[in-house]
Amino acid sequence: MQRLSLYLRCFWRYRGRLCGQKRWDEQDEADSAKAVDAENRIPTNPVHHCTKQNDGADKTDFSYVYFGNYPQTEVMGSTLTEAITGASYDANGDAWVNGTKYRRISKSDTNYDGCFGDSAYRYFRWEQIKWRVLENDGSALFVMADKGLDCKNYFVTLRLILSA
Repeated sequence: MQRLSLYLRCFWRYRGRLCGQKRWDEQDEADSAKAVDAENRIPTNPVHHCTKQNDGADKTDFSYVYFGNYPQTEVMGSTLTEAITGASYDANGDAWVNGTKYRRISKSDTNYDGCFGDSAYRYFRWEQIKWRVLENDGSALFVMADKGLDCKNYFVTLRLILSA
């Protein structure tokens, strides 16, 4: 398991950028600033509230941090405008429309196209990734994405790695 360094508290001070991580463009930077609360509070460990009943009413309060961006919310219906569908998408399937970044995917971009539908493309809006803090030991955070972000094979090809 990899932990995120909180060296010099830069993790939350820089509103979503990890120390040493490549800067996102200015639009992503502005989105990061919106996602962090005004007080820049230090993320805390989860607090579990147990009712001691077997009724499923227990709950856990989590702290969250935001960093990174990923196409998460599908754009469809009346929000899927001609400006989005007719935009000039790059080789990765990304385009900017009125200050918002979108990802266009086709059936061939998926691992399983059985649920893709009949349209040629589907469109997703890039958004900040919300990370649930599972542990803060004072120098590192152990986090988990609040939503499932992608479904891709981890190892595309099988390789044998030998150590010397």
